[in-house]
Amino acid sequence: MATASTDLPPDLAELEAGIYRSTLDNGLLDLCAGAGVLVFGLGAHFDWGGLVPVWIAVIFGARIPIQRRLLASRIGHVRPLAPRRRAEHNKKLLVGGALVFTMLVGIAAFLLSSKGGEFLAGIDFPLLVVAAGVLPTIFGAVLFTRFLRTHPVLDAGL
Repeated sequence: MATASTDLPPDLAELEAGIYRSTLDNGLLDLCAGAGVLVFGLGAHFDWGGLVPVWIAVIFGARIPIQRRLLASRIGHVRPLAPRRRAEHNKKLLVGGALVFTMLVGIAAFLLSSKGGEFLAGIDFPLLVVAAGVLPTIFGAVLFTRFLRTHPVLDAGL
C-alpha cells in the first residue's frame, strides 16, 4: 500500500523555496562581504592603493566557484521559478545600489577626514572600517561552517 507521500507529486514550489533558503542561509555571501570590507579597511590602513579593488574582485570572484563546488554538491541545483528569478534580480539591484551608496559615503568620509576637516576628527577611518568588517566575516564563517556540517554531500548516483 502506497503512503500519502508517494501518492502525490512533491510540491515543487515548496522544494524550490527550501533550496533557495538553504542557498541564502549558507553564509558564503556574508563571508565575502565581510572579507571585502576588511580588505578595504586594511588596504586604507596599510596604503595598499590599487591592490584593494583587485583583492575585492578576487574575493567576490571566488564566491561562484566555491558555491558551485561546495554548495551544489550538497543541495543540488534548481533553476528558480520565474517570479523568484525576478525577485532575486530586484534584490540584487537593491543590494548593489546600497553597496554603491555605502561605498560613496565611505569614500566621501575618508576624503573629508584625510583633508584635516572637522568631520570625523580624531577617528581612524581605516580601523573603523576594519572593525565594521570583522563581525560580518565571523558571522559568515560561522554560517558557512554550520551549513557545510548540516548539509552532507549528495550521492553522485542520484
